[in-house]
Amino acid sequence: MTSSYYLSIDYHGVQIGRFSDFIDLQSYREVNGIGFISFSISADHLAIPDLVHLTKVSLWRKDTLIPYYLENYGFILSRKWSFHPTLGRILTCIAVHPNWILSTRIVAWKSGTIDRSKFTNQRVETIAKTLLLYNATGLALASAGRIRDGNYVAWDMNVEANAFRGPLIDYFCSYYNLLETLQKLSVIGVGAFDMVPYVAGYEFRWYDGQLGTDRSTTVFFAVEFGNIANPVYSLDNRTEETIAIVGGQGEGAARNVAVRQGSGYSITNDVEKFLYATYIVTTAGLESEGDRYLLNHKSISSFTFDVIQSYSCLYGLHYFLGDKISIRNPFTQLITPAFIVSSSISLLPFEPDNITISVSNNPWPTNYQPYIPTDEYVIPVPVPPTPRPSPVPPTPRPVPIPVPVIPPVPAPVIATRPWGRLPGPPPYVYGWLDVPPVYPFEYIETLAVSDKRKAYLAKQAKLAAKEKEIKYKRQ
Repeated sequence: MTSSYYLSIDYHGVQIGRFSDFIDLQSYREVNGIGFISFSISADHLAIPDLVHLTKVSLWRKDTLIPYYLENYGFILSRKWSFHPTLGRILTCIAVHPNWILSTRIVAWKSGTIDRSKFTNQRVETIAKTLLLYNATGLALASAGRIRDGNYVAWDMNVEANAFRGPLIDYFCSYYNLLETLQKLSVIGVGAFDMVPYVAGYEFRWYDGQLGTDRSTTVFFAVEFGNIANPVYSLDNRTEETIAIVGGQGEGAARNVAVRQGSGYSITNDVEKFLYATYIVTTAGLESEGDRYLLNHKSISSFTFDVIQSYSCLYGLHYFLGDKISIRNPFTQLITPAFIVSSSISLLPFEPDNITISVSNNPWPTNYQPYIPTDEYVIPVPVPPTPRPSPVPPTPRPVPIPVPVIPPVPAPVIATRPWGRLPGPPPYVYGWLDVPPVYPFEYIETLAVSDKRKAYLAKQAKLAAKEKEIKYKRQ
Protein backbone atom coordinates (compact mmCIF):
# COMPACT_ATOMS: atom_id res chain seq x y z
CA MET A 1 0.00 0.00 0.00
CA THR A 2 1.41 3.35 -1.10
CA SER A 3 -0.03 6.63 0.11
CA SER A 4 0.19 9.89 -1.81
CA TYR A 5 -0.22 13.38 -0.43
CA TYR A 6 -0.41 16.92 -1.69
CA LEU A 7 -1.12 20.33 -0.18
CA SER A 8 -3.48 22.84 -1.74
CA ILE A 9 -3.56 26.58 -1.17
CA ASP A 10 -7.12 27.90 -1.04
CA TYR A 11 -8.65 31.36 -1.26
CA HIS A 12 -12.39 31.90 -0.75
CA GLY A 13 -13.13 28.26 -1.51
CA VAL A 14 -11.03 28.20 -4.71
CA GLN A 15 -7.68 26.50 -5.13
CA ILE A 16 -4.95 28.89 -6.22
CA GLY A 17 -2.12 26.34 -6.06
CA ARG A 18 -1.09 22.86 -5.01
CA PHE A 19 2.21 21.02 -4.56
CA SER A 20 3.64 17.74 -3.30
CA ASP A 21 7.40 18.39 -3.28
CA PHE A 22 7.57 19.10 0.46
CA ILE A 23 10.53 17.86 2.50
CA ASP A 24 8.53 16.54 5.45
CA LEU A 25 4.94 16.59 6.62
CA GLN A 26 3.04 16.15 9.89
CA SER A 27 -0.74 16.15 10.30
CA TYR A 28 -2.66 15.93 13.58
CA ARG A 29 -6.41 15.98 14.14
CA GLU A 30 -8.32 15.79 17.41
CA VAL A 31 -12.02 15.62 18.27
CA ASN A 32 -13.13 18.96 19.77
CA GLY A 33 -9.47 20.07 19.83
CA ILE A 34 -7.04 22.09 17.73
CA GLY A 35 -5.16 20.08 15.13
CA PHE A 36 -2.42 21.24 12.79
CA ILE A 37 -0.55 20.66 9.54
CA SER A 38 3.22 21.16 9.63
CA PHE A 39 5.34 21.00 6.47
CA SER A 40 8.78 22.07 5.27
CA ILE A 41 9.73 23.17 1.77
CA SER A 42 12.69 24.82 0.12
CA ALA A 43 12.83 28.54 0.84
CA ASP A 44 13.16 29.02 -2.94
CA HIS A 45 9.90 27.19 -3.65
CA LEU A 46 7.60 28.88 -6.13
CA ALA A 47 4.68 28.67 -3.68
CA ILE A 48 6.43 30.90 -1.11
CA PRO A 49 4.67 34.14 -2.20
CA ASP A 50 1.29 32.54 -1.42
CA LEU A 51 2.26 31.02 1.95
CA VAL A 52 1.61 34.08 4.08
CA HIS A 53 -0.11 34.69 7.41
CA LEU A 54 -3.65 33.16 7.52
CA THR A 55 -3.26 31.37 4.17
CA LYS A 56 -5.74 28.46 4.04
CA VAL A 57 -4.04 25.11 3.46
CA SER A 58 -5.65 21.72 2.84
CA LEU A 59 -4.02 18.28 2.97
CA TRP A 60 -5.26 15.65 0.50
CA ARG A 61 -4.45 11.95 0.76
CA LYS A 62 -4.95 8.80 -1.27
CA ASP A 63 -3.90 5.17 -0.95
CA THR A 64 -3.91 2.09 -3.14
CA LEU A 65 -7.62 1.48 -2.56
CA ILE A 66 -8.60 5.03 -1.55
CA PRO A 67 -9.23 7.92 -3.95
CA TYR A 68 -8.14 11.40 -2.94
CA TYR A 69 -10.01 12.80 0.06
CA LEU A 70 -9.59 15.82 2.35
CA GLU A 71 -7.55 14.66 5.37
CA ASN A 72 -6.91 17.93 7.20
CA TYR A 73 -7.19 21.69 6.77
CA GLY A 74 -6.29 24.93 8.52
CA PHE A 75 -4.63 28.31 8.09
CA ILE A 76 -1.01 29.31 8.57
CA LEU A 77 -0.08 30.92 11.87
CA SER A 78 3.61 30.03 12.12
CA ARG A 79 6.53 30.28 9.67
CA LYS A 80 10.16 29.53 10.43
CA TRP A 81 13.18 29.91 8.16
CA SER A 82 16.28 27.81 8.79
CA PHE A 83 19.43 26.70 6.98
CA HIS A 84 20.45 23.10 6.31
CA PRO A 85 23.99 22.24 5.13
CA THR A 86 22.70 19.92 2.40
CA LEU A 87 19.26 21.26 1.50
CA GLY A 88 20.04 24.94 1.96
CA ARG A 89 17.37 27.38 3.14
CA ILE A 90 14.17 25.77 4.43
CA LEU A 91 10.77 27.22 5.30
CA THR A 92 8.65 25.36 7.87
CA CYS A 93 4.97 26.32 8.11
CA ILE A 94 2.38 25.32 10.71
CA ALA A 95 -1.30 25.67 9.83
CA VAL A 96 -3.75 25.26 12.73
CA HIS A 97 -7.25 23.80 12.58
CA PRO A 98 -10.01 26.46 12.61
CA ASN A 99 -11.14 25.29 16.05
CA TRP A 100 -8.33 27.64 17.08
CA ILE A 101 -10.72 30.53 16.34
CA LEU A 102 -12.92 29.38 19.23
CA SER A 103 -9.98 29.68 21.62
CA THR A 104 -9.62 33.39 20.76
CA ARG A 105 -12.98 34.33 22.27
CA ILE A 106 -14.47 34.32 25.77
CA VAL A 107 -18.11 34.42 26.81
CA ALA A 108 -17.87 38.19 27.27
CA TRP A 109 -21.36 38.68 28.69
CA LYS A 110 -21.96 39.70 32.27
CA SER A 111 -23.00 37.04 34.73
CA GLY A 112 -26.71 36.31 34.72
CA THR A 113 -27.38 37.58 31.17
CA ILE A 114 -30.25 35.35 30.02
CA ASP A 115 -29.51 33.25 26.89
CA ARG A 116 -26.02 34.72 26.64
CA SER A 117 -24.14 33.56 29.76
CA LYS A 118 -27.06 32.03 31.66
CA PHE A 119 -29.08 29.19 30.12
CA THR A 120 -31.91 27.38 31.90
CA ASN A 121 -33.69 24.25 30.66
CA GLN A 122 -32.22 24.42 27.15
CA ARG A 123 -30.79 21.83 24.75
CA VAL A 124 -27.01 21.41 24.68
CA GLU A 125 -26.83 22.06 20.93
CA THR A 126 -28.87 25.25 21.33
CA ILE A 127 -26.51 26.53 24.03
CA ALA A 128 -23.39 25.72 21.97
CA LYS A 129 -24.60 27.47 18.82
CA THR A 130 -25.95 30.47 20.74
CA LEU A 131 -22.57 30.94 22.44
CA LEU A 132 -20.79 30.97 19.07
CA LEU A 133 -23.31 33.30 17.42
CA TYR A 134 -23.07 35.93 20.15
CA ASN A 135 -19.32 35.76 20.77
CA ALA A 136 -17.63 35.21 17.38
CA THR A 137 -19.97 36.41 14.61
CA GLY A 138 -21.60 39.68 13.58
CA LEU A 139 -24.10 39.28 16.43
CA ALA A 140 -21.35 39.71 19.04
CA LEU A 141 -22.09 43.42 19.51
CA ALA A 142 -21.27 45.72 22.38
CA SER A 143 -24.45 47.63 21.58
CA ALA A 144 -26.41 44.44 22.39
CA GLY A 145 -24.76 43.99 25.79
CA ARG A 146 -21.47 42.17 25.08
CA ILE A 147 -18.49 43.75 26.79
CA ARG A 148 -16.91 44.49 23.39
CA ASP A 149 -17.57 43.75 19.72
CA GLY A 150 -16.37 40.18 19.14
CA ASN A 151 -16.96 39.51 15.45
CA TYR A 152 -14.01 37.48 14.09
CA VAL A 153 -13.46 39.46 10.89
CA ALA A 154 -10.54 37.41 9.51
CA TRP A 155 -12.99 34.76 8.26
CA ASP A 156 -16.68 34.61 7.51
CA MET A 157 -18.25 32.70 10.40
CA ASN A 158 -21.39 30.69 9.81
CA VAL A 159 -23.41 28.51 12.21
CA GLU A 160 -25.29 25.40 11.10
CA ALA A 161 -29.05 25.47 11.59
CA ASN A 162 -30.11 24.41 15.08
CA ALA A 163 -31.53 20.86 15.31
CA PHE A 164 -32.23 21.09 19.10
CA ARG A 165 -30.29 17.92 20.00
CA GLY A 166 -28.90 16.85 23.34
CA PRO A 167 -30.33 16.84 26.87
CA LEU A 168 -32.06 19.77 28.57
CA ILE A 169 -29.67 21.42 31.06
CA ASP A 170 -28.97 24.58 33.04
CA TYR A 171 -25.61 26.13 32.14
CA PHE A 172 -23.69 29.18 33.39
CA CYS A 173 -20.46 30.29 31.71
CA SER A 174 -19.80 34.00 32.03
CA TYR A 175 -16.20 35.02 31.13
CA TYR A 176 -15.15 31.43 30.34
CA ASN A 177 -13.03 30.67 27.27
CA LEU A 178 -15.35 29.78 24.38
CA LEU A 179 -13.46 26.66 23.26
CA GLU A 180 -13.19 25.29 26.80
CA THR A 181 -16.88 26.02 27.36
CA LEU A 182 -17.85 24.09 24.24
CA GLN A 183 -15.59 21.19 25.29
CA LYS A 184 -17.41 21.04 28.64
CA LEU A 185 -20.77 21.11 26.86
CA SER A 186 -19.74 18.17 24.68
CA VAL A 187 -19.11 16.15 27.86
CA ILE A 188 -22.50 17.03 29.36
CA GLY A 189 -24.38 16.53 26.10
CA VAL A 190 -22.33 13.54 24.84
CA GLY A 191 -21.56 15.13 21.51
CA ALA A 192 -18.86 16.78 19.43
CA PHE A 193 -18.34 19.91 17.35
CA ASP A 194 -16.15 21.04 14.49
CA MET A 195 -15.37 24.03 12.28
CA VAL A 196 -15.57 22.95 8.63
CA PRO A 197 -14.65 24.87 5.43
CA TYR A 198 -17.49 27.05 4.22
CA VAL A 199 -17.03 29.31 1.15
CA ALA A 200 -14.87 32.21 2.38
CA GLY A 201 -14.66 31.04 5.97
CA TYR A 202 -15.83 28.27 8.28
CA GLU A 203 -19.09 26.84 9.58
CA PHE A 204 -19.67 25.61 13.14
CA ARG A 205 -21.39 22.22 13.33
CA TRP A 206 -22.64 20.09 16.21
CA TYR A 207 -22.62 16.27 16.12
CA ASP A 208 -24.86 14.28 18.41
CA GLY A 209 -23.22 11.21 19.98
CA GLN A 210 -19.86 11.31 18.18
CA LEU A 211 -18.03 13.25 15.49
CA GLY A 212 -17.92 10.31 13.09
CA THR A 213 -20.03 7.24 12.33
CA ASP A 214 -20.98 4.25 14.45
CA ARG A 215 -18.95 1.42 12.87
CA SER A 216 -18.79 -0.76 15.97
CA THR A 217 -20.46 -3.65 14.14
CA THR A 218 -18.22 -3.54 11.07
CA VAL A 219 -14.76 -2.38 12.19
CA PHE A 220 -12.91 -4.58 14.71
CA PHE A 221 -9.36 -4.15 16.01
CA ALA A 222 -7.77 -7.32 17.38
CA VAL A 223 -4.39 -9.01 17.43
CA GLU A 224 -5.76 -12.03 15.60
CA PHE A 225 -7.04 -9.79 12.80
CA GLY A 226 -3.53 -8.46 12.17
CA ASN A 227 -4.44 -4.78 12.47
CA ILE A 228 -2.91 -4.00 15.89
CA ALA A 229 0.45 -4.69 17.52
CA ASN A 230 2.17 -4.05 20.85
CA PRO A 231 -1.02 -3.84 22.97
CA VAL A 232 -0.77 -2.40 26.50
CA TYR A 233 -3.65 -2.53 29.00
CA SER A 234 -3.71 -0.62 32.31
CA LEU A 235 -6.19 0.24 35.08
CA ASP A 236 -5.50 3.31 37.25
CA ASN A 237 -7.73 4.49 40.12
CA ARG A 238 -5.24 6.89 41.68
CA THR A 239 -6.90 10.07 40.36
CA GLU A 240 -10.52 8.87 40.47
CA GLU A 241 -13.08 10.95 42.36
CA THR A 242 -16.55 9.55 42.92
CA ILE A 243 -18.43 12.19 44.97
CA ALA A 244 -18.77 15.84 43.92
CA ILE A 245 -20.06 18.38 46.44
CA VAL A 246 -20.88 21.52 44.45
CA GLY A 247 -21.20 24.81 46.33
CA GLY A 248 -23.36 27.48 44.74
CA GLN A 249 -24.50 30.89 45.95
CA GLY A 250 -25.29 31.84 49.54
CA GLU A 251 -23.49 31.67 52.88
CA GLY A 252 -23.56 29.30 55.82
CA ALA A 253 -26.72 27.24 56.18
CA ALA A 254 -28.33 29.21 53.34
CA ARG A 255 -25.74 28.16 50.77
CA ASN A 256 -27.10 26.16 47.82
CA VAL A 257 -25.21 22.84 47.72
CA ALA A 258 -25.65 19.82 45.42
CA VAL A 259 -24.14 16.37 45.94
CA ARG A 260 -23.52 14.14 42.91
CA GLN A 261 -22.34 10.55 42.78
CA GLY A 262 -20.12 9.10 40.05
CA SER A 263 -20.64 5.79 38.27
CA GLY A 264 -17.61 4.27 39.99
CA TYR A 265 -18.80 4.93 43.52
CA SER A 266 -18.90 2.12 46.06
CA ILE A 267 -18.45 1.87 49.83
CA THR A 268 -14.81 0.94 49.18
CA ASN A 269 -14.34 3.63 46.52
CA ASP A 270 -15.58 6.81 48.23
CA VAL A 271 -13.54 9.88 47.19
CA GLU A 272 -14.96 13.37 47.75
CA LYS A 273 -14.27 16.62 45.90
CA PHE A 274 -15.64 20.11 46.63
CA LEU A 275 -16.30 22.38 43.63
CA TYR A 276 -16.68 26.16 43.91
CA ALA A 277 -19.52 27.23 41.61
CA THR A 278 -20.84 30.50 42.99
CA TYR A 279 -21.61 31.69 39.46
CA ILE A 280 -24.35 29.02 39.16
CA VAL A 281 -27.74 30.05 40.56
CA THR A 282 -29.91 26.95 40.06
CA THR A 283 -29.72 23.50 41.63
CA ALA A 284 -29.98 21.86 38.20
CA GLY A 285 -26.93 23.84 37.08
CA LEU A 286 -24.95 22.70 40.13
CA GLU A 287 -25.89 19.10 39.38
CA SER A 288 -24.77 19.42 35.74
CA GLU A 289 -21.44 20.87 36.87
CA GLY A 290 -20.92 18.00 39.32
CA ASP A 291 -21.81 15.36 36.72
CA ARG A 292 -19.42 16.89 34.20
CA TYR A 293 -16.57 16.94 36.71
CA LEU A 294 -17.09 13.30 37.72
CA LEU A 295 -17.19 12.19 34.09
CA ASN A 296 -13.72 13.69 33.60
CA HIS A 297 -12.36 12.15 36.81
CA LYS A 298 -13.36 8.52 36.47
CA SER A 299 -10.90 5.66 36.84
CA ILE A 300 -8.57 5.50 33.87
CA SER A 301 -8.89 2.35 31.81
CA SER A 302 -6.22 2.58 29.13
CA PHE A 303 -5.66 0.28 26.18
CA THR A 304 -3.02 1.41 23.71
CA PHE A 305 -1.66 -0.27 20.61
CA ASP A 306 0.09 0.36 17.31
CA VAL A 307 -2.17 0.42 14.27
CA ILE A 308 -1.28 -1.83 11.34
CA GLN A 309 -2.73 -0.80 8.00
CA SER A 310 -4.21 -3.79 6.16
CA TYR A 311 -6.37 -4.10 3.07
CA SER A 312 -9.34 -5.10 5.23
CA CYS A 313 -8.91 -2.23 7.72
CA LEU A 314 -7.59 0.99 6.17
CA TYR A 315 -7.59 4.45 7.68
CA GLY A 316 -9.44 6.76 5.32
CA LEU A 317 -11.57 3.93 3.90
CA HIS A 318 -12.91 1.72 6.68
CA TYR A 319 -12.58 4.14 9.61
CA PHE A 320 -12.07 7.86 10.20
CA LEU A 321 -11.57 10.36 13.01
CA GLY A 322 -14.47 10.35 15.47
CA ASP A 323 -15.81 6.92 14.48
CA LYS A 324 -17.10 4.41 16.99
CA ILE A 325 -15.32 1.06 16.58
CA SER A 326 -14.89 -2.22 18.47
CA ILE A 327 -11.68 -3.50 20.08
CA ARG A 328 -10.86 -6.94 21.45
CA ASN A 329 -8.66 -6.72 24.53
CA PRO A 330 -6.21 -9.66 24.31
CA PHE A 331 -5.72 -9.59 28.10
CA THR A 332 -9.39 -9.82 29.06
CA GLN A 333 -10.77 -11.23 25.77
CA LEU A 334 -13.58 -8.68 26.03
CA ILE A 335 -14.86 -6.79 23.01
CA THR A 336 -15.60 -3.20 23.95
CA PRO A 337 -16.69 -0.15 21.92
CA ALA A 338 -14.27 2.75 21.63
CA PHE A 339 -14.02 6.08 19.84
CA ILE A 340 -11.19 7.32 17.62
CA VAL A 341 -10.45 10.69 19.25
CA SER A 342 -7.27 11.67 17.39
CA SER A 343 -5.31 10.73 14.29
CA SER A 344 -1.74 11.56 13.31
CA ILE A 345 0.19 11.21 10.05
CA SER A 346 3.94 11.66 9.78
CA LEU A 347 5.80 11.67 6.47
CA LEU A 348 9.59 11.99 6.67
CA PRO A 349 12.24 11.86 3.92
CA PHE A 350 13.05 8.37 2.62
CA GLU A 351 10.49 6.77 4.96
CA PRO A 352 6.92 5.50 4.47
CA ASP A 353 4.11 7.43 6.08
CA ASN A 354 3.34 6.58 9.71
CA ILE A 355 -0.33 6.63 10.78
CA THR A 356 -1.32 6.49 14.45
CA ILE A 357 -4.69 6.83 16.16
CA SER A 358 -5.79 7.28 19.77
CA VAL A 359 -8.94 5.69 21.14
CA SER A 360 -11.06 6.44 24.21
CA ASN A 361 -14.17 5.04 25.84
CA ASN A 362 -15.66 8.54 25.47
CA PRO A 363 -16.29 10.42 22.18
CA TRP A 364 -13.79 13.11 23.27
CA PRO A 365 -10.12 13.04 24.39
CA THR A 366 -9.30 12.74 28.09
CA ASN A 367 -6.61 15.42 27.73
CA TYR A 368 -6.47 17.85 24.82
CA GLN A 369 -3.07 18.16 23.17
CA PRO A 370 -1.29 21.41 22.23
CA TYR A 371 -1.63 22.34 18.57
CA ILE A 372 2.10 22.15 17.78
CA PRO A 373 4.24 19.36 16.33
CA THR A 374 5.22 17.14 19.25
CA ASP A 375 8.62 16.09 17.92
CA GLU A 376 10.23 18.39 15.41
CA TYR A 377 12.03 16.35 12.79
CA VAL A 378 15.70 17.21 12.33
CA ILE A 379 16.96 16.49 8.83
CA PRO A 380 20.24 14.55 9.14
CA VAL A 381 23.42 16.00 7.74
CA PRO A 382 25.69 13.50 5.92
CA VAL A 383 29.02 13.12 7.72
CA PRO A 384 32.05 12.32 5.52
CA PRO A 385 33.98 9.20 6.55
CA THR A 386 37.13 9.63 8.60
CA PRO A 387 40.21 8.82 6.45
CA ARG A 388 42.24 5.84 7.57
CA PRO A 389 45.92 6.52 8.45
CA SER A 390 48.33 5.05 5.90
CA PRO A 391 51.22 2.96 7.32
CA VAL A 392 53.45 3.90 4.37
CA PRO A 393 54.05 7.21 2.65
CA PRO A 394 51.41 7.76 -0.02
CA THR A 395 52.50 7.21 -3.57
CA PRO A 396 51.90 9.85 -6.21
CA ARG A 397 48.54 9.44 -7.82
CA PRO A 398 48.48 8.85 -11.57
CA VAL A 399 47.06 11.55 -13.76
CA PRO A 400 43.46 10.59 -14.40
CA ILE A 401 42.40 10.00 -17.97
CA PRO A 402 39.56 12.29 -18.98
CA VAL A 403 36.33 10.38 -19.36
CA PRO A 404 33.75 11.75 -21.76
CA VAL A 405 30.66 12.96 -19.98
CA ILE A 406 27.52 11.24 -21.24
CA PRO A 407 24.50 13.48 -20.87
CA PRO A 408 21.69 11.89 -18.85
CA VAL A 409 18.66 10.57 -20.66
CA PRO A 410 15.78 13.00 -20.08
CA ALA A 411 12.99 11.63 -17.94
CA PRO A 412 9.69 10.92 -19.69
CA VAL A 413 7.07 13.63 -19.41
CA ILE A 414 4.48 12.49 -16.88
CA ALA A 415 2.27 15.55 -16.88
CA THR A 416 1.02 18.05 -19.42
CA ARG A 417 1.95 21.06 -17.29
CA PRO A 418 5.50 22.25 -16.56
CA TRP A 419 6.96 22.95 -13.15
CA GLY A 420 6.23 26.29 -11.61
CA ARG A 421 3.23 28.54 -11.22
CA LEU A 422 1.52 29.08 -14.55
CA PRO A 423 0.32 32.52 -15.60
CA GLY A 424 -3.35 33.27 -15.85
CA PRO A 425 -6.30 32.68 -13.54
CA PRO A 426 -6.18 30.18 -10.65
CA PRO A 427 -5.66 27.42 -9.85
CA TYR A 428 -1.90 27.89 -10.07
CA VAL A 429 0.10 24.68 -10.27
CA TYR A 430 3.46 24.25 -8.53
CA GLY A 431 4.02 20.54 -9.15
CA TRP A 432 3.24 17.68 -11.49
CA LEU A 433 -0.53 17.83 -11.16
CA ASP A 434 -3.03 17.97 -13.95
CA VAL A 435 -6.51 17.37 -12.51
CA PRO A 436 -7.65 19.69 -9.70
CA PRO A 437 -9.81 18.26 -6.91
CA VAL A 438 -13.33 19.60 -6.46
CA TYR A 439 -13.26 21.75 -3.32
CA PRO A 440 -13.73 20.75 -0.58
CA PHE A 441 -15.08 17.21 -0.11
CA GLU A 442 -15.28 15.55 -3.55
CA TYR A 443 -13.17 12.47 -4.28
CA ILE A 444 -10.57 12.63 -7.05
CA GLU A 445 -9.22 9.44 -8.62
CA THR A 446 -6.90 10.59 -11.40
CA LEU A 447 -4.15 12.42 -9.51
CA ALA A 448 -0.69 10.94 -8.92
CA VAL A 449 1.34 13.41 -6.94
CA SER A 450 3.80 11.27 -5.01
CA ASP A 451 5.60 9.77 -8.02
CA LYS A 452 7.44 12.99 -8.78
CA ARG A 453 8.30 13.48 -5.12
CA LYS A 454 9.66 9.94 -4.84
CA ALA A 455 11.71 10.38 -8.01
CA TYR A 456 13.07 13.67 -6.70
CA LEU A 457 14.05 12.19 -3.32
CA ALA A 458 15.60 9.14 -4.97
CA LYS A 459 17.64 11.40 -7.25
CA GLN A 460 18.82 13.46 -4.28
CA ALA A 461 19.83 10.30 -2.43
CA LYS A 462 21.84 9.02 -5.39
CA LEU A 463 23.60 12.38 -5.81
CA ALA A 464 24.47 12.49 -2.10
CA ALA A 465 25.82 8.92 -2.20
CA LYS A 466 27.86 9.65 -5.31
CA GLU A 467 29.31 12.82 -3.78
CA LYS A 468 30.18 10.91 -0.62
CA GLU A 469 31.95 8.22 -2.68
CA ILE A 470 33.95 10.79 -4.64
CA LYS A 471 35.11 12.53 -1.44
CA TYR A 472 36.19 9.20 0.01
CA LYS A 473 38.21 8.30 -3.07
CA ARG A 474 39.92 11.68 -3.12
CA GLN A 475 41.10 11.11 0.43
